[in-house]
Amino acid sequence: MTPDQTIPHTVSFGPAKNGRHRAVTREREVLSALTGSAMRIASLQVRMWLTQTKITVTRIAIMSVASGIAALLGLAGFIFLYVGCYRVLTDVFHFRTVWACMIFAAFHLVLIGIVMGIAKLLVRRRNST
Repeated sequence: MTPDQTIPHTVSFGPAKNGRHRAVTREREVLSALTGSAMRIASLQVRMWLTQTKITVTRIAIMSVASGIAALLGLAGFIFLYVGCYRVLTDVFHFRTVWACMIFAAFHLVLIGIVMGIAKLLVRRRNST
C-alpha cells in the first residue's frame, strides 16, 4: 500500500506537474476560505454589537433626560401641592401657621414610616426567594 492510498487527499508525497504539492495547496485554499469566512462573521458580529450598543446608549440618554425633566416637574408639583395645602389649612380652616407646619411634619413622619415598611417587605421578599 502506498502512502497516497492510506491518507487520500490530505498529503501528497510527490510533486505535481507544476512542481507544487496539490493536496497542500488545496488545504491552504480551504484554510484561507475558512479564515475569510470566520473574519467576515466576526466583522458582522462586531458591527451588530456596536449597533446594539449605540441603540442602548441612546435609549439610556433619552431615559435619563426624560427622568430628569420628570423629577423637576414632580418637584414643582409637590411644591405647589404644599403651598395649596398650606393655604387651605391657614385660610379656609383658620389654623395658625405653627399648627399647619406641625400637620405637615406629622404627615411626613407617617409617610416615611409607610415607605420604610414597604421597603422592608420588599427586601424580605427578595431575600427569601
